Amino acid sequence: IFHYYGEPFFREKENEALVEVSQKDNFILSPGGGIISNISNLKILNKNNIFKIFLNPSWEIISERILKSKRPLVQNLSEKSLFELYQKRIITYHKMANISFTTIEKKTIINGIINNLPHS
Repeated sequence: IFHYYGEPFFREKENEALVEVSQKDNFILSPGGGIISNISNLKILNKNNIFKIFLNPSWEIISERILKSKRPLVQNLSEKSLFELYQKRIITYHKMANISFTTIEKKTIINGIINNLPHS
C-alpha cells in the first residue's frame, strides 16, 4: 500500500480499520508504531474500554528488528533519524499504556497481562 498509494492513503486505511475494530468487544490489536501519528487514532485508543499493553524492549532490540524489516517508512532513515522517531513516539506510548513491559521474556509478559487485565 505504501509503495503504490503512499503514507497518507495507508494512514487513512489504518484509521478506518481501527474505527471498525474498536466497535467490537474483546479484541486484540497489534498496530504498527505510526498508528499514534493520527489524532483520531489517539482518541479511539484512549477510550477507557480499550486496555492498552505496551511491549517496550530496549532500543537495541527495537532498532535491530526495524532495520532488518522492509518497512517503507524507515527504508531511507539513518539510525540517528530512526532513534529520534522512536524517542518522539515512545512518550505517547508510555502515556497511553495501561501496562508496559520492558522484558522480551514471553512468560513474564503473559503472566503480567493475565494479572493486570481488567475483570468484568
